[in-house]
Amino acid sequence: LLDWLEMKLSHDELPGKLTTLGIEVEEVIDYSKLLDKIIVGQILTTAPHPNADKLRVCNVNIGTDKPLQIVCGASNARPSIYVAVSLPGAIIPATNTEIKKGKIRGIESQGMLCSATELNLEDDSNIDGIIELPETAIIGQAIASALGLDDIVYDVSITPNRGDLFSVYGIARQLVAAGYGQFKKLDMPDIEVTIDNPVELQLESENCEYFSTVAIKNFSGSTPVKIAQRLKLCGQKLISPPVDIANYICFDIGQPMHIFDLDKLPNIITIRDTKANEEIKTLAGKIEILPEGTLVAATSEPISIIGIIGGESTAVTKKSSNFLVESSYFNKISIAKTGQALHVNTDARTRFERGVDPAGVSLAQKYFIKMLKEVCPNIQISAVRSVGKLPENKHTLSLSYKKFHDILDCNADDFKKARDVLQNLGFKILQCSDEYITVESPSWRHDMSIEEDLIEEFLQINGLDGIHPKPLPIARAIQTDNCNDKLLDTLICNGYQECKTFSIIDAPLAELFAKPLDIVKISEAISSEFAVLRPTVIASHLKAVLNAQNRTLPLIKIAEIGKQFFIKDGKIIEENVLIGTISEIEKPSHWTKPAEISVFDVKSDVLSLINILTTKVRLITGANPYYHPGRSGQFIYQKDTCIAQFGAIHPEISDKIGIKSAVYCFEIFLERLPDEPNVIAPISEVSPYQPVYRDFSFLFDKNIPAGKVTDTIKKLHINEIKDINIFDVYESTGLGNNKKAIAFKLTLQSNVGTLSDLDLQSISTKVVEAITSKCNGVLRDR
Repeated sequence: LLDWLEMKLSHDELPGKLTTLGIEVEEVIDYSKLLDKIIVGQILTTAPHPNADKLRVCNVNIGTDKPLQIVCGASNARPSIYVAVSLPGAIIPATNTEIKKGKIRGIESQGMLCSATELNLEDDSNIDGIIELPETAIIGQAIASALGLDDIVYDVSITPNRGDLFSVYGIARQLVAAGYGQFKKLDMPDIEVTIDNPVELQLESENCEYFSTVAIKNFSGSTPVKIAQRLKLCGQKLISPPVDIANYICFDIGQPMHIFDLDKLPNIITIRDTKANEEIKTLAGKIEILPEGTLVAATSEPISIIGIIGGESTAVTKKSSNFLVESSYFNKISIAKTGQALHVNTDARTRFERGVDPAGVSLAQKYFIKMLKEVCPNIQISAVRSVGKLPENKHTLSLSYKKFHDILDCNADDFKKARDVLQNLGFKILQCSDEYITVESPSWRHDMSIEEDLIEEFLQINGLDGIHPKPLPIARAIQTDNCNDKLLDTLICNGYQECKTFSIIDAPLAELFAKPLDIVKISEAISSEFAVLRPTVIASHLKAVLNAQNRTLPLIKIAEIGKQFFIKDGKIIEENVLIGTISEIEKPSHWTKPAEISVFDVKSDVLSLINILTTKVRLITGANPYYHPGRSGQFIYQKDTCIAQFGAIHPEISDKIGIKSAVYCFEIFLERLPDEPNVIAPISEVSPYQPVYRDFSFLFDKNIPAGKVTDTIKKLHINEIKDINIFDVYESTGLGNNKKAIAFKLTLQSNVGTLSDLDLQSISTKVVEAITSKCNGVLRDR
């Protein structure tokens, strides 16, 4: 960062300021602290350990009067090499263990000689032994300083819309705009042409807007130490000097480049979209089958997945001396689609799919050549060969004072200040007045489209401290006539919690509820966990139940209005459903707690909602196959329209998901509900008169459902019958073959007066006669 800026902030102040600018600092890594008390030493002598064949006793010079005696088991421990010495009190980064003086097999050891792995570093040369430092290392020097790891690394989180901040230069630009520093002068000389570019370019795809290359020959040298150290701090592996430099520039200014081995290329490269079933072996060593329409650089076959990853056939190695350096500008949607389809995520894709600065394309090539010439001044360089045209990526936006004031409650002085803030951010002021500011966005911004974007920029730079607090308006409770909302409110009043679950689930879960051919698949799924659209909201609720079970929650009672999806007659059907789910994860352990829940709980809840909507329904046993066949039912409207179903989830499904307790659900299919006037029943008048209760027990044929009994009573339309409660169903051989007894309680109450004995007798007679004639019931006292 300090390569770009004259900074006004200390390293301790920087994280807070970055966060206020919308650049969230997740971690600050200071290797000088992580590697504290680990220093450079030199082994003077080694001798076999008297009590262990694989151990050696080393005398190590650490720059003090007396060398340290350290017992070491590394095979490469030998006199004269420079090593990393952990002194007593040091914490080993890889194991988080503290080094102490002690005896190893009876011999005193006053420290530890460290491997690269133990220091959380990479060192391919001594992967199984202690790290060997160059002879230029200074004895007694802190190891972080000796390895160039004494810099401070800020791990920042960038929101996806801010592609301009995916570089050190972009972050520096934001700090300058906020007044925290000034840019240093950057000397970027023009390219000095000494050879021809031997590779012609052909552009055959609209997904590539600009493609340019520079040929470089006769390179020799190694990756500069500063670049190597900084790439390691960023977690990057070193590959070869030109690739390392290109990777460094990608992090530094945000423009990815690709390096081809020039000796492996023909005279023509074509930039095109792939045909069906083309493939490429990538730099990662994996053969990728490319989706049709993938943007590639190709000869007779693809040699690079453009903007994402290169191919192995033209890869640069440490022996390569001639290169073709590509720097380009692509359609970001195309890059995103390809990367998602292939599940390949690279630093190049990250930047291209968010949008790079068109002005950075040529800057990156000049930057690359400048750094390469510092390593090898005698390289030969061609002119830039290009196809296509770079877009300007500039957009005109206007910010009105009215919108500015309405959102921020700021005054005219703040509005004038907003003009300066936008100008500092790189926006070109086209017009400015007391009412409007019209600007042209800079080429590196891909996220500017509306007034609120400009207001957000002002807020990030100006800070929230200058915004006057404004109380929220006191609003009346929302009144709604929406039937769905009222149904959901009813459930919430009954103890349910409203939830929102994902519509996307994994295929194995979906196939527990629907046939594979009926399931809607997602063509470019993020992962297998989000591969299909749910055929029923119950699938999502069962995941919530499993989550609750894993967290030992005693009871889950949730409701949701959501969408479910399925294929019918070749078309994708999207249906709104109200779902309620109850599961008792932990059984009641005390007699004062409520009894265990059952299917009748969800039946009662769904029935209370059905009664709000219509009375023209009948209850039948059984429901979809994912319900328990003997503990489920459906509410049928008129002849054959199922408007709701409920039941216990089939135990086999619960077992496959891993749910140990019974789960009860109901579904109301909102789009199948009757379109009747006044479907929401008015609030019933509360009677001031005493209710009376009457119990009845009838003997029925075994195939008579209890629902038919209640329906028969309801069809009498007796206003005094306020409630029908079936409290017992009894079967016994003493009742007779294929017989059962059903007992129910009637709540009787009048709104106009106290019911007399004659009134009660009349109502009871009507009920008995109806059940006798309609259901073939026999009153048991007869």
